[in-house]
Amino acid sequence: MARLSHIAQNIIVALDFDGCIGIGEPAKVNWAKIYHGIDVKADQIMKDTYPLGPAKYKELMQKVTTEHIMDYQLDPQVRTVLESLYKEGFRFAVVTSRSGIELDAAMRFVDGFKLPISYFHAVDNKPK
Repeated sequence: MARLSHIAQNIIVALDFDGCIGIGEPAKVNWAKIYHGIDVKADQIMKDTYPLGPAKYKELMQKVTTEHIMDYQLDPQVRTVLESLYKEGFRFAVVTSRSGIELDAAMRFVDGFKLPISYFHAVDNKPK
């Protein structure tokens, strides 16, 4: 049966990077100890909950989200799910608020894990 011309050849799935592909909490906890000498829990590694305040959190994140991106963990099921769906014709786009060197770092992470993702779209901190 021929595919109708108005039906897409591939379904493109939009994925967020942080928390969907890359899990950054362990890296943030580790680097908070190294850079700021503090022990934090997962619920303390957000701008509003960081014990040293938003400015120090931003300082930490500027390094963690770029220089230390490969310390992020790959979500355990991501590779299996993406590869399986890719074989079925699905394609993927990362839609993220990351831009500039943070976007470059996310791309480096995806490439480093050889995930079947080739398109990235930065929304520059605007709602996705």
